Amino acid sequence: MSVNDAGFKALISDMDTSSRGMINEDELRVGLHKLDDQIPDSHVHVLMIVGDLDKDGYLNYLEIVGLFAKLRLIGNDDKYLRIAFELFDENQTKYIEIDDLRHCLADVVHENTEEVVEAIMEEVDIDKDGKISYDEFVAMMMSDIKWRKSSRK
Repeated sequence: MSVNDAGFKALISDMDTSSRGMINEDELRVGLHKLDDQIPDSHVHVLMIVGDLDKDGYLNYLEIVGLFAKLRLIGNDDKYLRIAFELFDENQTKYIEIDDLRHCLADVVHENTEEVVEAIMEEVDIDKDGKISYDEFVAMMMSDIKWRKSSRK
């Protein structure tokens, strides 16, 4: 199963039937069934649990990109990961700095924000330079790491 650039954008738009800018489990189910009608509903439920990092019952754009990257639905093209990275890199330094991370996560992590930010930096900032490079960001998006557990407390 693979989605090209135009297909990915169309899929997200089609999935977001309520035009909220995020999708719920039913919208995910319908969208994934358009890609592959062999996906059992129980698997869609698991994907929703795994993808919904902030546990608000919806997948926002970053969560969709992360989920699709893990599923390899967006192929080898890193365009979507680059877009997600740029959303975090608010001051356009080509790095995600700790203040960028705090600001971006403030809307999705309502409790323990500082703890989550510190856990992300500890785990993702491989070279310990105090910022997250694009390569470090991609490694984070493609793996399952400990800080996600902190965001669920």
